[in-house]
Amino acid sequence: MHRGRNAGKKDVFIAISLYRDRHTKTIEREEAFTMKGMIHYRDCRSFVFIVVVFLYCCFHALVYGQKDVRYIFTDVTQEANLSSFQYPISYATWVDYDNDADLDVFATSSSAQNGLFENLGDGRFINTIKGSGIEESGHVFKSSAWADIDNDGDKDLFIPFVEEYTRKPLYLNQGDGRFVNLNPGSGLEYWGITLDAAWFDYNGDRLLDLICTTGEYDTLHLFQNVGNNHFRMVTNEPSLFDMWTFYPRGVAVADYDLDGYMDFYVSSLFLFTDLFHNEGDGTFKLAWESGTTDTANASTVTWGDYNNDGYPDIFVANEGPYLEWGWYNSLFRNNGDGTFSSVADQAGLAAMTSTIQGIWVDFDNDGYLDLHVIDRNPDPRGMPVHRLFKNNWDGTFTDVMEESSLREEPLGPYATWGDYDGDGDVDVLFGALDDDPTTNRLFRNDTEEQWLGLRLLAGEASGNTIGTKVKVYAGDMTVARELTAGSVRVPNVDSHVQIGLDTAVLVDSVEILWPSGVRDSRKDVSSNQYVVVREGEGVLTGISSTGLKPSKFCLYPNVPNPFNPCTVIRFEIARPCRIKLAVYDALGREVAVLKEGYAVPGLHRIPWDARGHASGIYVLRIEADGIVESRKMMLMR
Repeated sequence: MHRGRNAGKKDVFIAISLYRDRHTKTIEREEAFTMKGMIHYRDCRSFVFIVVVFLYCCFHALVYGQKDVRYIFTDVTQEANLSSFQYPISYATWVDYDNDADLDVFATSSSAQNGLFENLGDGRFINTIKGSGIEESGHVFKSSAWADIDNDGDKDLFIPFVEEYTRKPLYLNQGDGRFVNLNPGSGLEYWGITLDAAWFDYNGDRLLDLICTTGEYDTLHLFQNVGNNHFRMVTNEPSLFDMWTFYPRGVAVADYDLDGYMDFYVSSLFLFTDLFHNEGDGTFKLAWESGTTDTANASTVTWGDYNNDGYPDIFVANEGPYLEWGWYNSLFRNNGDGTFSSVADQAGLAAMTSTIQGIWVDFDNDGYLDLHVIDRNPDPRGMPVHRLFKNNWDGTFTDVMEESSLREEPLGPYATWGDYDGDGDVDVLFGALDDDPTTNRLFRNDTEEQWLGLRLLAGEASGNTIGTKVKVYAGDMTVARELTAGSVRVPNVDSHVQIGLDTAVLVDSVEILWPSGVRDSRKDVSSNQYVVVREGEGVLTGISSTGLKPSKFCLYPNVPNPFNPCTVIRFEIARPCRIKLAVYDALGREVAVLKEGYAVPGLHRIPWDARGHASGIYVLRIEADGIVESRKMMLMR
């Protein structure tokens, strides 16, 4: 019985074991099936996720046109100290107002004080408007027009106010950071507004004249510079009766037929744009046959030789018919025979937009002028639309804004280009967006192509640099530029010429044709440097690529000497340093301190007005970077 009972238990154990094995295998099979399902589910989910991401990227690229960034612009507003300006910048102009070879900035604000930012030569700016004489310049105007009206080498300032005639100041640059307002009394006063203005020598007397548009019916003002910082309105003279247009708006000057006389192109508020040919005898003739007529509401007009054939072409930015949005911009190619061809369609520029500003600029340093176009947004609440049209070298342009690091930046409705840091590529300053001072933006251009910079110094024969033509030959490339001051709405950098060279490391030759007809040339010039060119003397100074910085220290003789009562002191320093420039009498007593503090490399010109001092010998002494130099001066009453 015992064996029977044990045998029964064993049978039960075996039965239980068999059940457990079958159940375990069932569970393992079920678990294996479940794990396989989970793995399959996870794979499917990953696949779906990848597909969704891929489709989103394709959709995003299709809708927004996002591409790899090829054109790098770095925001340097803060490090340049421009973020300290607490007012919104409406318009700005690059200008070397202190003649130290570094580009400074004059900024206007629609709601507050303006700014005059001195370039310190190390990437920073300091606002020097207080004590400059232009701190009272107000804010009821749009922008400014800079040019050397008295041929003393310093840039003077005209501000086109939109109020009563006494508020159109002309500021004469004293050469020491200070300005004197010549209005009222300069002859530039007139009732009414000024929409645009441009400096040019229309009669070949070596003095810069001024043309102004008003937006009023049949009112175009031409002011002749008669010397002694005085102007005379000549528009109403019988010899200039042909110089009229309906509601003139934008204006741009250039010698479009290369006859040595500056012509001008003017847009209309409602009707036609007009090209006026300079007849060379002080009169102008409307060039109906030129083929440059545009019928839309043009905002700005700008000259630029986009195909490097030596003949300037013109871009017309249109805002559209009155009270309607949008129109087609125009590009007129200069045929070299006094006529133009309308080529905006072929060039890829004829889109229906409402354009505020068009700017010619070689932003990629390939030697061909590109085009920066700023459009109004169809949505009044939207930001302005910026387009960077790259020149394809074949007469066409491609918008590469989506390939630049500016593509997602909130940018204001105004821009100005200039090489502020002296590294050879042009940087860009944007005005504020919606009057917000935190949106004043300076972007450093970081292109790596080769370049050559020219700083032009006019001699007595020409008096000024406006109208100078430059040609650079490098291998198979020919780059042509004509130097103008631009206009209030689209200013250029007077006396500075930037030449992009693409990959060329050596310039075969540089040719300069001055307004006087004097020609200068130089062969075998290395790339990636600035050179100084003086009329009649050719290329004088080679300057390193870190900026317009000479390689010597020198205190030059003052001019004139003897003098009564004013003279100009010139000195040159090789690197940034603190200096003291002072005048001592014959007994060694300090009678005047002309400059003390930080100074940037370059050639400096500082005037000394000796009124109140007795006749006699004075000693000019400069201390800079541990070096001391002195020169004698004679004041004769």
